[in-house]
Amino acid sequence: MILPGAVVLCALLLLVQEGPSPVSLLPQPADQPSGGIDRPQDGSGESREARLRVSVSLGPEALAALESITEEWESLHPQWQAELIAVDAAGERGSEAGAQPADIRLLSNRDSLRWASAGKLLPADGLVPQDGGSASAAEASPFAQELRWRGYAWGTPAYADPPVLIWSREALHAAGWSKPPAAWAELERLRAQAPERAAAAIPSADGVHALAWLARWHGEGAPLDPARLEASVLPRPAPLQAPDLTAAGSAAAAVELVRGGGSFSAVVPLSYYRSYGLGSEFVADESLSAAAPLSARGGYGYVIASDTEFPAAAGSWIAAATARSAQERLREAGGLLPANPGLYAAAEGAEAGLPLSIWKQAIFPEEGSSGKPELGRLLPFEPLWAAYGASAGAMSPHQLAQAWKQSIEGSS
Repeated sequence: MILPGAVVLCALLLLVQEGPSPVSLLPQPADQPSGGIDRPQDGSGESREARLRVSVSLGPEALAALESITEEWESLHPQWQAELIAVDAAGERGSEAGAQPADIRLLSNRDSLRWASAGKLLPADGLVPQDGGSASAAEASPFAQELRWRGYAWGTPAYADPPVLIWSREALHAAGWSKPPAAWAELERLRAQAPERAAAAIPSADGVHALAWLARWHGEGAPLDPARLEASVLPRPAPLQAPDLTAAGSAAAAVELVRGGGSFSAVVPLSYYRSYGLGSEFVADESLSAAAPLSARGGYGYVIASDTEFPAAAGSWIAAATARSAQERLREAGGLLPANPGLYAAAEGAEAGLPLSIWKQAIFPEEGSSGKPELGRLLPFEPLWAAYGASAGAMSPHQLAQAWKQSIEGSS
């Protein structure tokens, strides 16, 4: 049964009320910087004892490497200690009101600005020391610019965890393909060989990545084309059957859908692909990252809580955890891609079966006069995609496209 338009609208309103609205994900104007830049710091030296709580969501290998980096930092600052607190990434993406108390948090860059606009963070300026007075590895990252708001830096880039399109090796081999399709015409030919499979399964929480998929195959203007969106989620007429895009409840559900024959590919974070050892079953394709806005390419950074008692100690720890040597160690131990593009040139090895130079091009392409829409124009699609995925077919592709059209027109 297809839901009436009014019911769909009510469902969307209820969904948005459960969390921050799409617009609230962007920083709002304020009279003073969040947290108050005039907040007293913890003294001119290191004589005051400090015990920091650092909230992180990392795999076991990366967490162990960060523990080692922390121990080395503590040996250089005997009066300061830092306790790493492992948390669920999904929990940190929720309301800041329900998060565990912490002096430092590891957040996605998109969430960092949301926390800053809510007054929950201190600016990193003047707190995170630079190497010898010159630009640090973190400052050299393009991600640093997206963490600036109202003239202040609200986080320090740590690493990149980009979205990756993973293709079923079994499905490709069954169709006689040795590698994934690179152009739309090739994808159409592949799908014709298994019409019951969708082209891609995308988690319902990753609406921006669904739009990036449209940009990857149909050009930079496709994310803001409701007609293209509707055509991509509608079941295809013969000879194809499944839609191009299908929503899955989670990354795990997207992977299972591919395994069950419902899709040729899925979109998951690179860290998920690596942590669960999916390389034997799936071929990694970095092209989705290059099609996404910079802010949707998986940048993560450390932020300082506005209520910390130890801002100087927090800044010192962040400087150690994001230093050039730290980023290199975290890449080697945990497969975390550096936030600084300058660290890719000398690095050896590969992640997800791809050379690091390929990931550098995908995450930090030369944008030039890119026609990609700004992330702020795409974020309102996330609750729509979530509602579409949660409706189990009750929300029609046409209703999804119409809701997206109204959102685009309302923001123009």
